[in-house]
Amino acid sequence: MKSLIENVLKICLTRHFIVFLLGLVFGAVICGAAVYNLLSDTHKIEHPPGTRPHRASKSTLRRMRVYVLPLNNPDVVPGREADHMQPDDIVIGIVVVGQARAYPWWILSNYHVANDTVVGHTAVYVALCELCSGSAAFSPVLEELVGPLSFQITGIAAGTFQISDFQTQSQWHPFTGICVGGALAGRRLQRIPSVMTRWELWQRQQPETDVIYASSKMRQREHGARATQIGHPDMFRAAAPGFNDHRLATNELIYGLRGAREGSGLAFLLRDLKKHDHIETTWEGLPVLIFLREDYQVMAYVRELETGVLSFDSLGKETLEFRDQTGTIWNMWGEAISGPNAGEKLRPVGGYLTEWYEWATGCLDTEIFSVK
Repeated sequence: MKSLIENVLKICLTRHFIVFLLGLVFGAVICGAAVYNLLSDTHKIEHPPGTRPHRASKSTLRRMRVYVLPLNNPDVVPGREADHMQPDDIVIGIVVVGQARAYPWWILSNYHVANDTVVGHTAVYVALCELCSGSAAFSPVLEELVGPLSFQITGIAAGTFQISDFQTQSQWHPFTGICVGGALAGRRLQRIPSVMTRWELWQRQQPETDVIYASSKMRQREHGARATQIGHPDMFRAAAPGFNDHRLATNELIYGLRGAREGSGLAFLLRDLKKHDHIETTWEGLPVLIFLREDYQVMAYVRELETGVLSFDSLGKETLEFRDQTGTIWNMWGEAISGPNAGEKLRPVGGYLTEWYEWATGCLDTEIFSVK
């Protein structure tokens, strides 16, 4: 037995055997690197010279993990089978490729960000801040990338939370869809029209809607408790330490339009929108249509086609439809459903519903729209 062990040790110490082992290690390293490059090549981004990709905030993730993990491809159920929903639940509603989907406040507020897929392979990004009441939806697809971006919270800034994409760690504003730092700085996501409303109203307007599903126990969490309330009574002070614009009450609900110039914007008071069927105005050279339906359903579009500027008459708030000067009928999603312009679609304006302090923190040069 002793001689056997000695022979094995002699073999292991021979030069050929050592070279063989080193070859195995080297081969494993090469194979591992090849596999890594293959898997990461899909979202490979060339960073500009002298720059480094922004990384997620480790302190934010460590202290607030329960609030920053995103909701990825959540389960959905048909609206008619949604026994986890209550009539007054606030939802964010979208319609993508003809499919209506609702994201309940009491679910999304526990994640703040949803990376979802609608109708097969149509990627959707939805964001909600329960403190400032801001929300938005976008297509997370850029031409230079193969495949959609996916997001999660990585910090707080400009009155609300800040997000980063997993693919490049670039930083984005959650409600404007504009990249504010990193390899993709300056890029802009395509906005998907979305509304904030109550489940009962959304289901009435979109009877074939589906809805995100979660256990009703999630309502018991701190972030899920305010399922029927928009407009937080407090300010997210950590995100807006320098806020000092008191032209409006801190938590006044407004619908804001971002200007082309840094820090510029136009704010419409929700209480003013409630008094008017719709408003037609011009903002930075763009003819704009903005209207409020039901409680919080604010929509804004560029009211212009290649054939010229449009003007509208409402067919009644109950019908959620408008008629332009050509006799074309338009629905609330900016789609021409009948008449000479049938098949046309209005371009959404880059705005969103939020509270005054969040908007004024990010848009220091904001004009408040005066209703005549």
